[in-house]
Amino acid sequence: MATQENPFRAKDDTAARPQPWLGLDVGTRRIGVALSNALGIAQPLLTIERSQPRRDQRSILRLARRHGCAGIVVGNPLHLSGDSSRQTERVHRFVDELKALIAQPPDQGEGNASAADRTSLIVHLWDERLSTVEAHAALEATGHDSASHHQTGPGRRSGFRSGIVDQLAATLILQGWLDAQSGRVTLLPPDP
Repeated sequence: MATQENPFRAKDDTAARPQPWLGLDVGTRRIGVALSNALGIAQPLLTIERSQPRRDQRSILRLARRHGCAGIVVGNPLHLSGDSSRQTERVHRFVDELKALIAQPPDQGEGNASAADRTSLIVHLWDERLSTVEAHAALEATGHDSASHHQTGPGRRSGFRSGIVDQLAATLILQGWLDAQSGRVTLLPPDP
């Protein structure tokens, strides 16, 4: 009988301390980033303003290496019906390019990153349907005005708030994946 490796356990850690994972909500203008802690709980980390795909991917790999991540969970943007969208294709291309970058030997300028550090990173796609809706609901529940998330103009901080929504969406994506891996049922994607 084959045993399945626990994705939360570091290969050389006998204390069963879970390795952190990065969660990504990849959008056209921003990438929300979340990080799991030692308890397997996802937390907002930061927002990356998109520039060039390769530069964005290198930033993500630096974050994963800095935090000693086991892997990266990327939100898969499907329609509520489960069908692919144009954004689904963009995210899949981004993930394919990220995986190709992980497989490449590190550049001379990348410091102490070994090829093993990079190739050991795993990338998973996870259904992100409703994560942004849930992020907006979470902001409303904490007293933030959701109407101002989409408005711009003098005095509005929509870029800041959008960044928070992106981080929360990444957190929900990552927590859903973590829960599914551990057998907890809290944040699962809807049935198609």
